[in-house]
Amino acid sequence: MRKIYIIIAALVIPLIFLITYSGLKSNDAFSENLINSLSQKLEEELTDLLDPVRDEILQIIEAYHESSAFSLDEDSLAKVFIPMISRVPAIGSIMLYNSDGQSLTLYKEKNTFVSSLQNPGYDTSGIIWNRRLRDNSISSSWSEMISGQDERRKALLDILDQIAHDDDELWWPGLYQSNLLKEPVITAAVDWYSEVDSSVFICSIEMPLRIVIRHLQSFNKYSDRIIFFITGSGQMIQIPAVLPDTLQTLAEKYLTGSIDSPQDSILLVYLNNWNQHGGNMNMTYHHRLPDDDWWLHIRPFHSFERIDALGLAVSEGSLKMGLLARNYQVIIVTVLILASILMYVAAAGRRKNKRTDDASGTETKSWPELIKGGEHQHMEFKSALRWDQHLQKVNPKLEDVIIKSIAAFSNGQGGTLLIGVRDNGEIAGLEGDYNSLKKNDSDYFEIHLRNLLKQQFGIPFITQNMIMEFPVIDGKEICAIRIAEGTEPVYITTTDKHGNKTERFYVRSGNSSQEIQSLKEITGYISKRFPA
Repeated sequence: MRKIYIIIAALVIPLIFLITYSGLKSNDAFSENLINSLSQKLEEELTDLLDPVRDEILQIIEAYHESSAFSLDEDSLAKVFIPMISRVPAIGSIMLYNSDGQSLTLYKEKNTFVSSLQNPGYDTSGIIWNRRLRDNSISSSWSEMISGQDERRKALLDILDQIAHDDDELWWPGLYQSNLLKEPVITAAVDWYSEVDSSVFICSIEMPLRIVIRHLQSFNKYSDRIIFFITGSGQMIQIPAVLPDTLQTLAEKYLTGSIDSPQDSILLVYLNNWNQHGGNMNMTYHHRLPDDDWWLHIRPFHSFERIDALGLAVSEGSLKMGLLARNYQVIIVTVLILASILMYVAAAGRRKNKRTDDASGTETKSWPELIKGGEHQHMEFKSALRWDQHLQKVNPKLEDVIIKSIAAFSNGQGGTLLIGVRDNGEIAGLEGDYNSLKKNDSDYFEIHLRNLLKQQFGIPFITQNMIMEFPVIDGKEICAIRIAEGTEPVYITTTDKHGNKTERFYVRSGNSSQEIQSLKEITGYISKRFPA
């Protein structure tokens, strides 16, 4: 692990200096280029946010362009508006009005939709709300008595009547605290005439400010920044980095006649200058202040009706820090990729040793020390793989014993099997086994043993659950097999003299491998040793 950290540091430290230096020396590092590219990114981000909103508004106009003022029905309207609101997260509520006094209000509340329809002559002192599910079914209803609702309604209709008789197609009241959504919103309204009876339809939508802020959160890396857009009526609507604590409501703005004003008078000065130049071109401004220089970029915005321009103001210090942050994002991603690759390589190397070292203790002791400790729960000695010293010939039963021991270690807690070591710890070596094979070396010995194990346990077992090596002790080569604690039970298939095959289950008991013959005992052992 320590080597991995050294390699990562050796690769990453020069990379950090290289990326930082090249970033600061590039043409993009000039402040006027930075503010220009950021302004272009802002336009792209707002276009992505507002395009779906515009599409839904156009669908509403198309749907009711040939409708009569008295054709509004709450169920049919909700059936149209619920899918619209569901498709576009930026739309929090839709309010549809007509000149004959009908109005529908529908807004999102968690996973439901609340609607209310008011008709001419309806008692405006109370509102009946219906909570609807996505399939437009009503799950509950209630009535809300609102004081002064009649006066508020008349005031709102007066505003909407002004919109309908204005040449502007879209009106942006700006930021206000929504009584429906209980949060700050940006609202927009559009009006059209019905071709059926020339009645006026007006649709107003509310976009939760938190969704707009979240969509532009990539700009929050610039600590000193102001984002705003200019509506067709000349109003500046600012998008803060965080939700403001208080806002004036739409009704309060109408009653008091107040309008939004720029927080910084510098913005107003340069905005007027932009308008004097025709208000239809990209312009970058630089302003020196005692504490820091500021850069401002204003560009026309054609992606949404009645938003004439976008503006972005950022201090020069924040611009530089944002550039470094962008470079460090590249560095972080690169470091994570390099670290992941190196960690994967290291883990792949350790995967073969998984759980075996702890089981046998081979990570801290030499082979002679381990042999001196004798056989135990995690250690077993076998003098040969296949060469019977007493019979002086190959004995296949010895190979069965090796396979049995490996299965027992896997079904137990893992361990180490040493071939070429007698029960008393004397080193016998593998010379007899080597001479019994076609090639007299450890490579062919390993190939032969792996083929035997592959027939019993399969390739995944021998590649993932065991490690084989050939240490030399006292001038004699032995075979050391480290077997991991298995993740699933393994059986040995044996064939009797009649050709009948039988599966046997072995476990480690003390310093020997024992067979469990009772099906009940096997089931009980497996349920405890290999829980699902």
